[in-house]
Amino acid sequence: MVTAANVPLIPSGMGRTEAELKSKTAAKEVTKDRSVLTKMLDKSRDEQYNVFMKMFLAQVKNQNPDNPMSTHEMTQSVMSFFSAAEQAQTNKLLKQGNDMRMKEQMATAKSYLNKDIVYEGNVVRFEGDAEEIQLMMPAEVKEAELVILDANQKQVKTIPLSIEPGKQTKTWDGTSDANAETKVAPGIYYTLVRAHNIREKNMEIPTILKGRVRQISYQEENGEFLLLVKDDIGVEVDDLISVRKPVSEEFVGLRKNMQEQIRQYEELTNILKGQFQSDASSFANSIPEYIG
Repeated sequence: MVTAANVPLIPSGMGRTEAELKSKTAAKEVTKDRSVLTKMLDKSRDEQYNVFMKMFLAQVKNQNPDNPMSTHEMTQSVMSFFSAAEQAQTNKLLKQGNDMRMKEQMATAKSYLNKDIVYEGNVVRFEGDAEEIQLMMPAEVKEAELVILDANQKQVKTIPLSIEPGKQTKTWDGTSDANAETKVAPGIYYTLVRAHNIREKNMEIPTILKGRVRQISYQEENGEFLLLVKDDIGVEVDDLISVRKPVSEEFVGLRKNMQEQIRQYEELTNILKGQFQSDASSFANSIPEYIG
């Protein structure tokens, strides 16, 4: 840290060359000009026009009589001003439009927080539980398979697919082709559909995944917001297929309780039905034959 005591003090105008003084003076003039320009650009368009006309008229009045400004130079000065003013106004409108667009995107992204989403994607974070992977099989597919790749794009698991057109749902339990008994290590994996049609041409078939939006992330390089599922997998809003609010835990508990009550009721009904049939059979056997 440099203190004031360690800094040599130089009196103003002493110990400096004439070039340094001129450079300093020029720098001050540039700073002053920039300050005036900044203040001018902050004004409204009408105020800018009035300031410019005052400056322009003052320049015309004080021009060198021996070398007056030509009509062409006057026209160029006026056109340059209006061109700069139009460009400044355009930039201002573009910035306002971008700010408004960003606010709308942020509001839209925030509305997905803590929602369950279905989206097109190929990134899966395996954490030990089975992963559900869906796809829509198009027509004219000759053969297809679902492939799971690791972070290094090395093939881990191959899952056969039906070539019948329509929706398919596959489950990857975390096992690999090399070891069907042991699950792979937790981490990022990728899904890929290898398919070709009856003309032996490769087909691109996207996979459909599920997740819950935990966070929102902004990408400066493309100016887009990402929905983060499992904290680090980003989903673009354009890739969403469906969104729904997750069922509350209270409702899930209530539903389980109702299901348990229904099960107990059915068991009691079966017991009573069996007992009634037994009593009816005993009563029928106890009736004398002559009464029958």
